[in-house]
Amino acid sequence: VCREQETYITEERLKHEDQLVKEENTHSKYAGPCKTTVKPFGAKLPASDDELDRDYVQELLNPQINYDSHCWIKFEASSRERRSSGGPYTFHEQNGIYMTRFSQARKPKRMHEGDIVYIAVHSRDRNGNPAPMIVGRARCHVFRETNVIPDGGQWPVYLELYDVEPCAGNIQDGICLYDLVDALGKDTYTHTQGREMPAESIRYSHRQQAYLGLTDTAEKYLEQIFKPRDKES
Repeated sequence: VCREQETYITEERLKHEDQLVKEENTHSKYAGPCKTTVKPFGAKLPASDDELDRDYVQELLNPQINYDSHCWIKFEASSRERRSSGGPYTFHEQNGIYMTRFSQARKPKRMHEGDIVYIAVHSRDRNGNPAPMIVGRARCHVFRETNVIPDGGQWPVYLELYDVEPCAGNIQDGICLYDLVDALGKDTYTHTQGREMPAESIRYSHRQQAYLGLTDTAEKYLEQIFKPRDKES
């Protein structure tokens, strides 16, 4: 018998779900692979791409793991179009609002009011090696569906930021994400904490992600080593 949250999956329930799938296929006028929309065992199916960074199987099998976070790392630029590392990082500002932007498929729905957001730019480190560099820190307001920039191109959705602190020096002087992961390993991200994963998988788990939750350990570590730029008087 398997346990799913607070309910139990019995052999009788398995047979019932199997029958539902068969009936759905029988009534379908299309041949080929099953197109059923029946949700087995009442499990939640990802409704959009922004949920694909959650591992629902792991959440089911390891309910003690907390995948929520109040400290995040948000990625900007891309590995195909890296930002120059020789200049300082500046937060995007529009109409007096500081922000970081997202695609429609990667809305920051999991972020809470007052959460800490570290900005990592796909760029290069001091040695010229390609790397995501942590270059800014801020707090965020809760995301609202109205946070959309008309004609915003590929990144029309935004998250409003405040208490913004760019890093001291240029982008290459920020914190290399790979150094952070090498120092903390699986304790870097909420989705890797408590799991047995190859170091290489943890090192590159940011790929194709707009943002990731950081653990309390990572938050405290970054707080100690992040050097904000002196505020202009």
